[in-house]
Amino acid sequence: ELLEDFSDLRLLLAPRHPERSSQVARLAQELGFKAIKTSSGEQSAEDSKAVYILDSVGELLSFYSIAHIVFVGGSLVNKGGHNILEPAALGKPIIFGAHMSNFRDIAQLFLKNKAALKVQNKEELKNKVRLLLGDPSVIRQLGQAAQDLIKNNQGATQRNLDCILSFLKNN
Repeated sequence: ELLEDFSDLRLLLAPRHPERSSQVARLAQELGFKAIKTSSGEQSAEDSKAVYILDSVGELLSFYSIAHIVFVGGSLVNKGGHNILEPAALGKPIIFGAHMSNFRDIAQLFLKNKAALKVQNKEELKNKVRLLLGDPSVIRQLGQAAQDLIKNNQGATQRNLDCILSFLKNN
C-alpha cells in the first residue's frame, strides 16, 4: 500500500534464522513481490515489487546502515521482540510492536525518551512508516534521539568495574 505513494520504497526482510530465508521468499512471492536473496548479488532497484531477503549471517548491521527506517520484528506477535540497540547506535528511526518482553526495559527507555515508535498492529505500522516517509525531519529527530540515548548510556562496564574496585578497596 505504501508503494502507491512512495514508489521508490524498498523492503529488506531479515529473518531471525537465515535458514528460513527460502520460506520467507516464498511468502513474499505469494503476495506478488519479487523475492531477491541478498546473497544472490542480484539488484532490482527499478523494480518497486522487489523484496530483499537477508539470507546470511553477519550482514544485518551493514543493511541497518543504509536503511532509512527500521522496524524491529518479533514484536507485532508475541515472540519477545529483537534488539533495537544496533539501529539506534546508527541513528536510525526505529519502530517496534507491542511485544518487546525480551527487551522490555530498553524499549521503555526508548519510548520515554522519544527515541522510538511503538505500534500495536500492521495498520499502525503502515501509518507510522507513512508519517516518517512524509516528513524527513521526523526521521532525523527520531534517529538522533535514538543515537543520543545510546551515547548517553555508554560506559556501563567501566561504571561496574569502578564500583567493584571501590568495594574491594573498602573491604
